[in-house]
Amino acid sequence: DAARIAEILAGRPPRSVLLVGPSGVGKTALAGEVVRQRQRLGLSGRPFYATSGARLVAGQPGFGMWQERCQAVAREAARRRAVLVLGNLFELADVGKSEFQSQGLG
Repeated sequence: DAARIAEILAGRPPRSVLLVGPSGVGKTALAGEVVRQRQRLGLSGRPFYATSGARLVAGQPGFGMWQERCQAVAREAARRRAVLVLGNLFELADVGKSEFQSQGLG
């Protein structure tokens, strides 16, 4: 639940949380609930960032460029002690696929 996730995020040392499950079970809703209740859950001093795999690779035409962007976002979140919600990372595997290109950028 949201309280358990907040406890992990605010712990000493703070840890990461990976929510895994089939589509529609409420992973995104649970992350949103942590954001909505952040003051009550003791996370009011933490900035919250959200992005997606598609946004991370957008406009990055060269090999390795989206990976550099991911690392920069992670470094900035760590520097600010922010909570970073990445959304569906599986979409990285599909970004760049087309009828002429069977392999995605991820």
